[in-house]
Amino acid sequence: MLILKTGLVLYALKESTFMPLIWRYLLSQYLKIFFLCLFTFIGILLILRLDEIVHFATLGPEGFLILRYTLYQIPYVLPITIPISSLVASFLLMQQLSKNHELTALRTAGLSFSVIFYPIFLSAAFFSVLNFYIISEITTQSHMQAALLKNELRTVNPLLLLHNKHLMRAKGYYFDSFGDSVMGASVSKSLLAIPGKGEHRMNLLIADRLTTSVEQFLGKNLTLIKALKEINPNQKEKLLIENIGEGVISINDFAKMIEKKVWTLNNDHLRLPVLMAKLNEENLLFTQKKLLQLPKTELLAIKKSINKCINELQKRISAALAPFTFTLTGSAFGISLSRRPSNKRFLFALGIASLYLLCFFSAKGAEQNIFTSAAFYFLPHVFMVLVSFRILRKIIKGTSNL
Repeated sequence: MLILKTGLVLYALKESTFMPLIWRYLLSQYLKIFFLCLFTFIGILLILRLDEIVHFATLGPEGFLILRYTLYQIPYVLPITIPISSLVASFLLMQQLSKNHELTALRTAGLSFSVIFYPIFLSAAFFSVLNFYIISEITTQSHMQAALLKNELRTVNPLLLLHNKHLMRAKGYYFDSFGDSVMGASVSKSLLAIPGKGEHRMNLLIADRLTTSVEQFLGKNLTLIKALKEINPNQKEKLLIENIGEGVISINDFAKMIEKKVWTLNNDHLRLPVLMAKLNEENLLFTQKKLLQLPKTELLAIKKSINKCINELQKRISAALAPFTFTLTGSAFGISLSRRPSNKRFLFALGIASLYLLCFFSAKGAEQNIFTSAAFYFLPHVFMVLVSFRILRKIIKGTSNL
């Protein structure tokens, strides 16, 4: 069988169309497995984000908004699924070529590994560029649009605004309910504490029941406790207590009172040109402040912002390199000269990929130290490349056992 395959390859070498033919064959097999793995991993990771989607669905949006929010989740997982799919596709392709002795036939015909790997690595380089574009342009916009969509729904429904703990904490408010409630529709036995405008006092609102309609926010059996402004500091503090049978406020007025006025953009919301502009602006500001010899606390705050920008840029570059290094690792570990196939190689390659993912997600915690974060983002790539070249060198020498 091997002699027959070798003979066919030697005959094909005489034809000028051989290299494009074999490259098309390898590329088609690689892409077939790649896209199958890609769609599979997207489905799996979307299931892992099901809690986020279900939480959004509880906000009461229409069906098309739930679908839109779900589609926004796909760019989140693509920077991870593309490298993993590259690893699995390259490993299975090389394993299949080794099992069917096609790789041996190509090597016997005089083709080097660099020639055989050319179409695979070319496609991996394309996926690396694509991954960088996705994480820098598409993921950032989908992240921001998903957050805006969720914030818009909370603005429409006052009860959802009150349940937004992060927003309430940012505004200095406090809300809690002690009775039965229906998410986004009604609550009973609730308490709302609101800071007084221009005063160092809290206003307390106790409601027997709060409900929402299309345009109005209704409360029944309300008790308002408000501290009156002191005219004379020597006088005792006075409280105003008012009981209201029923109160109504329009949803727009309530939302304007509660909602966060300033939309904070994180670095993972910024496209690459905007991120680079922010980094340049922060560096210029740091230089100007340093020349003015301002307090170290202000300089440290600016330096912290600069490090966060650099960390975000490192993350995007690391994610861009991942498809190529994962393809190299999968190709090296997928080749086997043994007659007895073993899962040890695949488990080893999967372990290296898991190490990279662990370092990738751990680097966020080291964003204040750019050298530590760079080590987390790029040392796994160096390790994968070195191990892969060592395996390939052993294969060329005929000793491929791990």
